[in-house]
Amino acid sequence: MQMGLIMQKKLCLLIICIASFLISGCPDSKDEYRIGAIFVLSDQSDEEFINEHQVLTGMEVAVNKINEEGGVRGRKLSLIVRDCERDSVLASKQALEVMEYDPVVVISIYSHISKAIIPVATKHGFTHIAALSTAENIFKNATHSFRYGPWASKEVESALPIMHKLSAKKIALVNIDNINGNSVSDQLAALANSEGIATQKIVYNKIGSELEVKLRGMQDLDLIYFSCFPEDVSGLVKMFKKVFPGLPIIAPQIVASPTYAKRPELDGVYVAAPLIYNSEFPFIADTNNYFMKETNEALTHYSAIGYDLVNLLAQLIGRSDESPPALTRELFSGFVYPGLFGDVVNESGSNEFSFPLYPAQIQGGSLVYQER
Repeated sequence: MQMGLIMQKKLCLLIICIASFLISGCPDSKDEYRIGAIFVLSDQSDEEFINEHQVLTGMEVAVNKINEEGGVRGRKLSLIVRDCERDSVLASKQALEVMEYDPVVVISIYSHISKAIIPVATKHGFTHIAALSTAENIFKNATHSFRYGPWASKEVESALPIMHKLSAKKIALVNIDNINGNSVSDQLAALANSEGIATQKIVYNKIGSELEVKLRGMQDLDLIYFSCFPEDVSGLVKMFKKVFPGLPIIAPQIVASPTYAKRPELDGVYVAAPLIYNSEFPFIADTNNYFMKETNEALTHYSAIGYDLVNLLAQLIGRSDESPPALTRELFSGFVYPGLFGDVVNESGSNEFSFPLYPAQIQGGSLVYQER
C-alpha cells in the first residue's frame, strides 16, 4: 500500500517538473500566478517522506479547486516544485532557479532548508514562506521571509499543560542533534525550569546502543519529551518503553497525524495537536470528504497546512497589487484567516503566524483531546 502511494507521489512530482519545464520558455507569462515550492520530498538515498508529500498534496488540491472556480483575478495558479533532498545548499540554488519563473511566493519546509533560503529571499527581494520550520529565532529580522505554523516556543507552551496534568517534577528531553531538535529542547527546558520543573537533556544522532546507555543513566524521571525526524518516532518510543516501562511520553506535533496514531507502539503517547482531527467540526468533515473524493486519502494536518496556505495566499494575492514585494507588504500588514485549524492570526509587522495546539493523547489508534 505504502509503495503504491510512493509511486503515485513520484509520478505526481515528475508531472509537476515536466509542467515547470514546459512553461520555462515564457517566464514573463501573465496568465497565471506561480507558486514556488522547495520541499524535502526525499533524501539522497531516494527515501520518500510521506508527510512532506502530504503538504504538497494539500497545495495541489487547493490549486486545482481555486482554478476550477475561476482562479485569482481571472488568472490560474500553478506550482513550480523542487525536491531539495534535505540538502540546504541545493535548496538555496533551487531558490535562484525557481526565481526564473517569476513566482509570487516561494514556499519551503524544515528549519535548515528555510534558514538557507532566507538570505536568498532577502538579497533578491522575493516573498518566502516557510512551513514545518519550528526552530526559534531563524526569522528574526527577515525582510521577505515568513513562517506559517507553530515554532518551538509555541509547541512547548502547548505541552506544558500535559506536564502539569502529570505532576511532572523532572523530565528528560531527548532530541535529534540538529537546529530544530536543539531549538525545541532548549525552549522547553527554559519554560519547564521557569515552572519549577527540572530537565535533563540527551542529544542523539541515531537510534542505537549508545542512546540506550545514555537513557539508562537517567533516574527519577516523571516523563520524557522528544523531538526527532518523522522516521525516528517509532524507534524512539519503543526504546523509551523498553528502558522506562510505564513512563509517560510526550511526542512532537508530527505524531498527531493518523499515520502515527494507528501504530500500536504509540498507544498512550501524549502530543500537542491541532484541532484538525476533531471530526465534530462540520467544516473539517466537509473538507475531509472533499479530499477523499479528490485524492482517495484522508485529510491530515500536513495536507491541511498545504491546503490552507494556498487558500490564504490566494486571498492575499487577490487584495495586493501584481508584484511579489506587494505580497510581502500584505503579509506584514497583518490578517486573520479562518482556516481548517481555526483562526490564523498575524499581527501587523510580524513575520510569524501560527495555529493553536491542544493537549491530546493517542488512545486505541485515535487522537483524544484532553481537558486543559
